[in-house]
Amino acid sequence: MPDASQSIGQFDDRTRFNWGFHDGTLEASWGDSRIRCVNHHADRSYAEGYKRGVAAYQATRIRPSTSDVAWAEFQTAIQTKEVNVENHCSD
Repeated sequence: MPDASQSIGQFDDRTRFNWGFHDGTLEASWGDSRIRCVNHHADRSYAEGYKRGVAAYQATRIRPSTSDVAWAEFQTAIQTKEVNVENHCSD
């Protein structure tokens, strides 16, 4: 993940999605209480990756080594305008 001095715009959507995905799988593996709410995250690609990483871990209880499948599903969801993924927010 870039530090605060780096602009999110320096990195493409796929890269930011990947960061979110792997953060999501890691935090989900620590338990439900560690899963963050990312509904209002400034970076939509990161947030979608995070939610899909959480969902991937919860479905299999393993941390996938890549986010390729989740990225492909996200791209299809964008095209069909069905981007909703379960989130862990109270709002």
